[in-house]
Amino acid sequence: MRRNRLGLFLVAGVGSLLVSACASKIDPGPSIATVSRDRPDETKLSIRQSERIEANQELAIENYRKILELAPDGPRRTEVMRRLADLQIQIGEVNPQFERQQELYGDNEPLDSINLYREILATNPDDPNNDRVLYQLARAYQNRGQEARAIEVLSRLARDYPTSRYATDGKFREAELSFRLKRFREAEAAYREVVDFGPDGQFFEQSQYKLGWSIFKQSRYLDAVEAFTPILERELAPGQSPIVKSQAVAGVREKRRELVDDVLRVVGLSFAYSDGGASLKQFLSERGGARYEELLFANLGELYLEQERYTDAAAAFKAYVDYEPFTLDAPTFQLKSIDALRVGGFSELAMGAKEDYVQIYDPEAEYWTQRGLAEAPFVVEALKENLNDVARYYHSRAQRDEASAEARKIAFDQAGRYYRRFIEIFPDDPAAPEMHTLLADTLYDRGQYQIAAEEYSNAAYDYPPHTRAAAAGYGAVDSYHKWADEQVPEQRGEATLLAVDAARRFADNFATHPQTPRVLTRAAEDLYDLGELEPAADVAERVVTIEPRPDARLRRSSWQVLALSRFDQQRFQDAESAFKQVLQLTPPDDVQRRQTSRAQIASAIYKQGEVARDQNRPDDAVGHFLRIGQEMPDSEIRATAQYDAAAVLIAAEQWDRAIDVLQDFRTTFTGHALQRDVTKKLAAAYLSSNQPTRAAAEFSRLAGDPGESEDARREAAIRAAELYDENGALAAAARAYASYLAQFAVPFDEGIEVRQRLIEIHDELKQPSEVAFWRRQLINANAGAGAEQTDRSQYLAAKAALVMAESELARFEAVKLTLPLPASLKRKRAAMDQALEAYQSAAQSGVADIATEATYRVGSIYLTLSRDLMASQRPAGLSALELEQYELLLEEQAFPIEEQAIDVFETNVERMDQGIYDQWVQRSIDSLAEIVPARYAKQEKYELPINTIR
Repeated sequence: MRRNRLGLFLVAGVGSLLVSACASKIDPGPSIATVSRDRPDETKLSIRQSERIEANQELAIENYRKILELAPDGPRRTEVMRRLADLQIQIGEVNPQFERQQELYGDNEPLDSINLYREILATNPDDPNNDRVLYQLARAYQNRGQEARAIEVLSRLARDYPTSRYATDGKFREAELSFRLKRFREAEAAYREVVDFGPDGQFFEQSQYKLGWSIFKQSRYLDAVEAFTPILERELAPGQSPIVKSQAVAGVREKRRELVDDVLRVVGLSFAYSDGGASLKQFLSERGGARYEELLFANLGELYLEQERYTDAAAAFKAYVDYEPFTLDAPTFQLKSIDALRVGGFSELAMGAKEDYVQIYDPEAEYWTQRGLAEAPFVVEALKENLNDVARYYHSRAQRDEASAEARKIAFDQAGRYYRRFIEIFPDDPAAPEMHTLLADTLYDRGQYQIAAEEYSNAAYDYPPHTRAAAAGYGAVDSYHKWADEQVPEQRGEATLLAVDAARRFADNFATHPQTPRVLTRAAEDLYDLGELEPAADVAERVVTIEPRPDARLRRSSWQVLALSRFDQQRFQDAESAFKQVLQLTPPDDVQRRQTSRAQIASAIYKQGEVARDQNRPDDAVGHFLRIGQEMPDSEIRATAQYDAAAVLIAAEQWDRAIDVLQDFRTTFTGHALQRDVTKKLAAAYLSSNQPTRAAAEFSRLAGDPGESEDARREAAIRAAELYDENGALAAAARAYASYLAQFAVPFDEGIEVRQRLIEIHDELKQPSEVAFWRRQLINANAGAGAEQTDRSQYLAAKAALVMAESELARFEAVKLTLPLPASLKRKRAAMDQALEAYQSAAQSGVADIATEATYRVGSIYLTLSRDLMASQRPAGLSALELEQYELLLEEQAFPIEEQAIDVFETNVERMDQGIYDQWVQRSIDSLAEIVPARYAKQEKYELPINTIR
């Protein structure tokens, strides 16, 4: 038989008339699914111990049966029947086999115990001892398994014999049987009646316990708690109970510990099946509290934990905090709530509970109006832990990638608020410096850089040395930089100086920190950008002299700041040395940086040259300028430096050196913009050094430079031509003059003279074709000048035309009239037309002496053709008549031509009426005298002055 863990059902016997159903079990009713231990003890309660049956009891039964067979009547029979029934029940309880044999007969066996008791009741209805018979009859039914009939009999017993000594026992048995049959309402009523008999009753405590379970089985959980509460009031140790169930149970009498443990469990289940902590709060509020109320809340929470209902457990613990917020136990329950959520894996909810703890037990919260911090050190210690956790939680939450901007802002603000509160409450705690640093981190991440910088500084320098000090100091520097970057240009400088101060402070306090060189390097750069040259140089020198030596990149940057500062201070030699350090520290593959460094070195050298030049030290200046080409040949400033070197040499009138430098410039920097100026300077140097033709070559170069202005190019071109011409370089002069005319819009007068000079130069050079070309050019230029023509241009054009006509005349005269005459005459006439056209052009020029010569030449051409006809070869084989006729034909053709000659000559003679007379007029008169002697042979020769145009 399983022993009940509560030990509630073993009580003293009530005589031999009632024995417990030790071999059977009472059905505890519907099981509770989640917890198998929720059932009450299933072992049937032993009410009375049966008397020990001796070995002759079977014989006694046979004897009683034989007596009844004799059919005695009256009281004696009744007593025998009672004794036989009682003995059979007693044997059946000890020997189940016997009971089963009795059960086989059932109602057909008149001597069965049940039938015997029923007969007794039937034959003696008014017997005052029937209460015992009813009790035994119920016992018989129960042993036979007929619990429902047993309950009916026991109800009759209680109804008919309320004062019977068997009433309490019977009512308790009725309750037990009803409970077993899951007739919990009837069981409740029966147990309540037993309880109402008073605490002195034999079955009071058992009924009190089973009354609660009967109500619980009806799902009337809070009523069940009401039934169980008196047990707790009685059994728990006086005073306030511990909140830990095991401690509370340990304070109970040893024999009652299982009872109390089970009652606490079913009470916890009752609240759990109601509304958890809320129902417990309501229950206690309605009752006005209980001395063990903390235990009830703790018990409920622990029950939920056993069932792995973590959020319910947390709610149960929190319910106590809401119910009794100002007790010393309230913080413990809040911690239990936190722990339940943590164990259950509800990290977010746990953190919310931690935040509640922080707010509820903050030193300025209402809780502490009841007591001082010293009275609850464990609360303060937990506050510190939870403040830390909550602040870090919000900090972590703010750093989640998926968080929105608004969510991040809120989380950073919360984290910062809790970090700050930690510092305020626990300023001397070892964790305070770290909390201060984390506070600054949240401000930094929120973009509140100025405040972050201040808090970083506080964290770094306002505490004794700690592990986060350097990180905080570095954070202050970085935050000031971020803040400075946000400022408008007008205010950025002041903010940057704060960053510089923070950097210096960091370096002073953490000289060996790996970030110190980097921080100082940035400070040096910032100072330089602010124009604080000497402080920038001082900080930079500090970096480059740090031991152990910093990273090459940092040293390079610091050397750069030092070099730039010295450069701006016009300490160019120091700057050059520093720039060379920069170059030395620049990796070979960093082409861009190396190129920049080389350019800066060149600039420093160049500036030294400028200083020397301004101090009138030309040799030093030239040395520095040319040193750039030697040390930094790829520098962009090299060309300028070399040009400036030449300029210094020119100013010093060192012409040969200047020319060498300029010539080298020309070949080295072929596409440089200064090439034009180099040409000018070379021209000037050549002129100054008496090298005119070389100067002319430079002017020619300038004339062909499209970058020069039109006027400058034109002036250079004519200057080049003149220099060539003046110094006997006729071929070069001719090219220069021709180029001048081809490239520029030359004024008409100047152009005529240049063309005339070209005619003269080519004539000197014996280049007739070029002479002829430029004569035509001159003629055409004058012809196209219109109103711009001058007497000089007309004269030169006419003279050119006249000379051009002479060649046509020579070609005409060279054609001989031969047989066949028509063919040769045709050629002759063609040559004549060309010559006439040329002379007629000259004759029309308006220049008197040119016109008279041209007119004379025209008349001579006609006269020559006429005479050549008459002197032409006659065909052979002609008869005298034919020859005479041929002569007549020739005369017919020659005479008109001769008349034309006379007309032309006379035109020339007529010019004397205009006051024009020269040799060509006279030669015209002479020709006329020869042709028409009768008219002209006797005329006087005239000598008249002629205005000759040159």
